[in-house]
Amino acid sequence: MRRKLNLTVKDMTFFLIPAVFLLVVTLYNAPLYASPSDNIPAAAMIALDKAKKHIDKKEYDSAIEILQSFEARGNRIQDSKKIGPKGYHHPMVYFFMGNCFLMKNDFSPAQKCYSRAIEVDPDFTGAWLNLARVYYELKNFEKSAQSFMKAYEKSAPQNPEHLYFCGVGYLMAEKYEEAITVFLTLFKDHPEAVTLRWKENYARALIDADRSKEALPLILELAEKSEGETKTRWREMLIHQYLRLDMNDEALAYAVSLTRIDCTDSKWWKAVVHIQLSRGHYREALSALTIYGYLSPFTMEEKRLYADLNLQLDIPSKASEQYKEIIAGSPDDKTLKNLVTAYRKQDRCREALDLVSEYLTDRENADIMMLKADLLYSLKNYPEAREAYQLAAKMKKQKAGRAWLMAGYAAWQCKDINGSRSAFEMASRDSSNRNAAVSALKELDKAGRQ
Repeated sequence: MRRKLNLTVKDMTFFLIPAVFLLVVTLYNAPLYASPSDNIPAAAMIALDKAKKHIDKKEYDSAIEILQSFEARGNRIQDSKKIGPKGYHHPMVYFFMGNCFLMKNDFSPAQKCYSRAIEVDPDFTGAWLNLARVYYELKNFEKSAQSFMKAYEKSAPQNPEHLYFCGVGYLMAEKYEEAITVFLTLFKDHPEAVTLRWKENYARALIDADRSKEALPLILELAEKSEGETKTRWREMLIHQYLRLDMNDEALAYAVSLTRIDCTDSKWWKAVVHIQLSRGHYREALSALTIYGYLSPFTMEEKRLYADLNLQLDIPSKASEQYKEIIAGSPDDKTLKNLVTAYRKQDRCREALDLVSEYLTDRENADIMMLKADLLYSLKNYPEAREAYQLAAKMKKQKAGRAWLMAGYAAWQCKDINGSRSAFEMASRDSSNRNAAVSALKELDKAGRQ
C-alpha cells in the first residue's frame, strides 16, 4: 500500500518574487541620463519647459500635445532621425513624450516614443530603462530583458540592478538558459551587490531549466539564511527537489532534522510521512502521522490514511475509530469494508453486521450483501446467511460463483442437502469456483452414501 498524503511540499507552487521595475522620469537637464547629444537647442528647451509645467500638474495630455506639435514642425523640414538645429527630434523630446504616455498607462505609444529616442541616441540609458519598463507592462518580457541589458551596457558606472532585472525578464519570458547566463555574469562581476532575493530568482531559473541538482546548494543556503515564511518556503522546496531527484535518503534526513529544529510545526512531520510512505516504511510513516495528528487536525483523506495504516499494521481498534468517523460523514463501500475488517479483527462481528444492515437499507449492493452474508455465516446464522448469499448471487449474475458456493455451504449447515446441491451446481459454472464446487458435490455424495 502506498497511499500519498496531500502534501504541501508535493503540490507547492513556487512564486517568483517580482522585480521592482524602475520607473525613470527624468528632466531634460538631469545629468544622470545626459547623452552625447545633451546640448539641447533653445527651441527644444522652450518646448520641454512648457511641457514640464503641465507634467508637474499631471496634465499629461496637454504636455503630449505641446511636444507632438513641436515634433511635427520638424517632420516637414528635416530627417526624423536627425536632431536638427532646432531640436525638433531631440531624444529628450521623445523621452518626455514617452514619460507622459507612461504616466497615463498608455504603453504602446510610450514604447514608440522611447524607441524613437533610442534611434536618435542609442546611448540614452534613461530611454532604455523606461523602454524596459514599458515592455514589461506589455508582457513582452524578453524585450524587457534585452532593454535592461542595453541600459546596463550603456551606463557608466554599470548598475548591477539593471543586469538583475535583465535576468528576471528572461526568467519571466521562460528563457531560462539566458536568465542563468545573466545571473552568472551578475554574480561574477558584482559579488558585493548580490542579495538573497537575487539568489532566489537564480535558483528559480535553474529549477525551471531542469537543472535542479545544480540549484541544491543554493536552495540549501536560502533555506538557512532566509527569514519567516520565505525560509519555510525554501525548506519545503529543498525537500521537494530532493524527492524529484530521487534523493530519498537526503529528503528524509533533512525532513527529520526539521522536526528536531521545530518539533511543533506539523508540516515537517507531514513531510516525513510522505517520504516514509514512498519508501514503503509504513510503521515509521504511522509514527510520524500520529505526531502530526497531535499538532494539526486530520483532513478526511489523512484520517483515511491513518486508519489504513493502523489496519495494515494490525492495530484494528485505532483503525475502526477513524473509519467510523469517515463513515458518519461520507459513507462509501471501501471504507465500510475496511471498518468491517477492523471489527472482525476485534471479534465485533455483531456490530459489523448491524452496520452493514443499516447501510443496505436504502441501496442494493452485491458486494455489501456478500459482506453481510459472510458476517451472518461467521455468526453461525446459516439460514439468513444462505438467503443473503442467494440475494448476492442474483445481483452479481455472471460473477456469482463464490456467492453460490457459500450459499451451498450455508444450506448444508441447515441440513438442506437438495438446496446445497443446487447451489454447488450453480457455483460449478464459474471457472474460478468450479474446483471447490465439484469437491463439495463429491463430499455431499459421500455423506449421502453413509
